[in-house]
Amino acid sequence: PGSIWMKPHESRRSRVGHSVKRHLRVDVEDYDRTIRRFIPDYEEMIARANANKAKMGFDNVEFRLGQIEQLPVEKDSVDVIISNCVINLSPNKEAVFAEAFRVLKPGGRISVSDIVTEGKFPSSMREDLEQWSACVAGALELERYLTIMKESGFVQLKVEEKVSAEAI
Repeated sequence: PGSIWMKPHESRRSRVGHSVKRHLRVDVEDYDRTIRRFIPDYEEMIARANANKAKMGFDNVEFRLGQIEQLPVEKDSVDVIISNCVINLSPNKEAVFAEAFRVLKPGGRISVSDIVTEGKFPSSMREDLEQWSACVAGALELERYLTIMKESGFVQLKVEEKVSAEAI
């Protein structure tokens, strides 16, 4: 597991994922800027997120329904993308990182927390839907993960090892 990022340039942040309330509170309290959050394919989650937004009185948050491989946002319009164990849910990581690179402004950054492997998984694990939903079966070897990012255009990649929960 680790974080992969580019040189910072902060003004508009985008999150991809589905853990709405907890991350929404952290983002909005930390930044006065507009925050966009892309929630994968769940209209009910959008409604719940908007209800929580209204309940907490935040007016600088926007939710959009979309797929991580085709973000509903304009090219070169996002400064920061944060992904917490969402990319492993996609079988097409090339499309995910190409799309992330497309929407990031020049100098933007992406921060990813995902599971990576040391060695290959057996095919039986890759075919197990429970392992996919746990973000395990979609994990790649670290070098493959980094290669995909580089091929998508990302530079200055940095990996931070997570040794224990306390180290987070």
